[in-house]
Amino acid sequence: MKASLTHQQPGLASHFGPPLLMKSPHCHDDVELNFVEAGSLIYLFGEKKVRVETGQLALFWATMPHQLIEFPEETRMYWLHLPLASFLRWQLPGPLNDAILNGQLLVDRESAHLQHDRILFNQWNDDLQSGYPVQSGIVLLEIEARLRRLALQKSLETIPREEASQRKTALAPGKVEQMASFIVEHYTEPLKIEQIAHEVGLHTNYAMTIFRQAYGMTMNQYIVRYRVLHAQRLLATTDRKIVEIALEAGFESLSGFYAAFENICEVTPRQYRASLF
Repeated sequence: MKASLTHQQPGLASHFGPPLLMKSPHCHDDVELNFVEAGSLIYLFGEKKVRVETGQLALFWATMPHQLIEFPEETRMYWLHLPLASFLRWQLPGPLNDAILNGQLLVDRESAHLQHDRILFNQWNDDLQSGYPVQSGIVLLEIEARLRRLALQKSLETIPREEASQRKTALAPGKVEQMASFIVEHYTEPLKIEQIAHEVGLHTNYAMTIFRQAYGMTMNQYIVRYRVLHAQRLLATTDRKIVEIALEAGFESLSGFYAAFENICEVTPRQYRASLF
């Protein structure tokens, strides 16, 4: 499966209609709420397939690569993109807040919420499509209330990112997927292309070629993408110094970190952190 990571700008927005298959994983900086009004969805979230059925609500921080890979023809859904800054300001109850910021997917499978959520998402979509700031403010208040109620649910399903040990017990992937998995497990460490190729038993030049053909980017670009995502999470969730974050994310120099971060996020790390609070 050909894949690449595309980056989108955050903002409060809503859409309704039939979904589209994603040819590649993508990521963006906001928190995403998906409500399935009819049909069902199958997401590839990290390396795990997750099914969301009619009337169910899925919630995740979209810095984690995700891809919509399957749905029946009758599927209709709402996408709502919530700025991370709004999510952080609400200081939601710890378990929900921590799960989202640690890259987990939350799914509300409580069927009793179907009618209420259908009304809410329809209203939010109409309000946000109107373009009036007053309606946007109301939508934010109502989303906060819905998420606070969600945090109280004992039945809320939390789907964590797969750990390395879990990935290794899965069905053996192809060589390209093995290389991608190795990068995801080790991107904070010093990595060389020769090391990654050797890990899966391929010649370096051949490994580079098939990886680029499959993912639409070089292995170095893929490594840097994950290091920047790691830094984004730390900038949003801690008050640690930027140089400490750069080193923890796997960058060898502060200048290299700044260049990579600005290239992907189009702002400096300091500006990114300031925009969230």
